[in-house]
Amino acid sequence: STLPSSPSLMVASATAGELLPGASAYCRFVVRGAVRAARIIVLESGPRQTVVATPAICTISSSGVWSESASNEGFQCTCAEPGVKCPLVFYNVATQAILEELSDALDFKSSQGNVVHPTKKGVLSLFYGEAGEQAERIQAEFPGSAEHACFHEVKLATQSTLFLSNSVLLIPDLLTRAECHALMDAAEIRIASEAFALASLETPEVDPGLQRLQVCYLSSEAQELSRSILHDRVLPFLEKQLPCVAEGLFGQASGLGDMAFSFSPKEPAVNRYEVGGEFKVHCDAYSVTVNVLLSDPGDFIGGGTAFWPQDVAGTEDDGDEMLLLRPRQGTGVLFNGSVMHSGRQVESGLRHLYVASFHLGDTR
Repeated sequence: STLPSSPSLMVASATAGELLPGASAYCRFVVRGAVRAARIIVLESGPRQTVVATPAICTISSSGVWSESASNEGFQCTCAEPGVKCPLVFYNVATQAILEELSDALDFKSSQGNVVHPTKKGVLSLFYGEAGEQAERIQAEFPGSAEHACFHEVKLATQSTLFLSNSVLLIPDLLTRAECHALMDAAEIRIASEAFALASLETPEVDPGLQRLQVCYLSSEAQELSRSILHDRVLPFLEKQLPCVAEGLFGQASGLGDMAFSFSPKEPAVNRYEVGGEFKVHCDAYSVTVNVLLSDPGDFIGGGTAFWPQDVAGTEDDGDEMLLLRPRQGTGVLFNGSVMHSGRQVESGLRHLYVASFHLGDTR
């Protein structure tokens, strides 16, 4: 699917400051290749990402496809029309995907099906209040974005090279919901075990709000699933979608499955973040890092992974350069070992994240 010829890009030659909170615009969201064009209201905007509110008809269902009904979805927002509210949801998209004009876009509607106008105060109050500033990263169309149909790139700086520099790749549906639950369940069984309690006494975690459950100590099913994620999904992805990157990293663009993995210490793992749990700013220093959010939507508030451009020394307070990603459950997040990043603090609930950083060496 490509952009129609009529819309003009709102930010084509503009600064992010022109996308002020409360501004009305449009966007073409993409889920599993299906596009929904909708009106949006801007909440926060930077040079590379923008947080928006959009009609609840753009809700993604638990099965990972567009919802067919907005009646029971989203947050109820006060509208300019007296006594009327409308449902909406919040997303994080690439700033360059924000459009000034778009025909046939879905609009905000009341429960009676009438087009309505959410108030700026209502939208902002919902986002910073009831929604807990949670905005899921979602793919959106913009010129040049359709060339990578099975993944999309998040650029960390104006100057970037696909995967190799200032680049994070998102692979939708790398894991199914059932597979996410299988890894979470295996981690929780390990947490409850006497063996884990003894191991924790011997080698306590630096951060008491974070437990790292090594896959090698989880169930055989979890170990096989981890192997499949890397060997049967990530490596073929690199071969088919990024052969030049694979060649540069590993010296060959095919046959990666015959090479030997070497992992970062204590990985692959399921990271388990409790309230207050976080992972400080660091870089992994391995060829490839794979992260996958395992938790269901609504399981936690806060969290997410923060990234910084590779020429910037990341700090927890560096808001100008920092880019925070909260992908959907099961989305693969791939980046190179020089990217500074951190696991942001969980404010409530429980967050599970699969993580594996690796090199590939001589054939097995």
